[in-house]
Amino acid sequence: MLSEWLLLPAIWLASLVVPALLTLHALTKREAKAMRPFVLYWVLYTVVSYLLVVLEPILLTVCSYLPLNLYWEAKLALFISLHLPQLKLMDKALAVYEKNYEQYGKQAIAFAQNLVNQVKQQVATLTK
Repeated sequence: MLSEWLLLPAIWLASLVVPALLTLHALTKREAKAMRPFVLYWVLYTVVSYLLVVLEPILLTVCSYLPLNLYWEAKLALFISLHLPQLKLMDKALAVYEKNYEQYGKQAIAFAQNLVNQVKQQVATLTK
């Protein structure tokens, strides 16, 4: 169990610096196939970052009650494993996403339209 002050720079490197360099390398190739995993990575990174703003204090509290708190080590291992060429986790995630793109896309659009309609109804009731 490493100290948090040692792990935070490593997490920063593994989650931002290395992917940024790999993304720049993929951009220089100018091939869409090389760029796709990194586009997915940055979208997922953004979503997970926003979720962790809310969930990280809860996760840290839960992990603090465990005999061995490995939260930061697990987070570092996740980011490193996403970019290891031997594992190709981003390629696997991209394959799953592309396989189910139409289904997920239609569900997301329907969900967003439903939310917009609900907001319109609430605004209409408030303005009356």
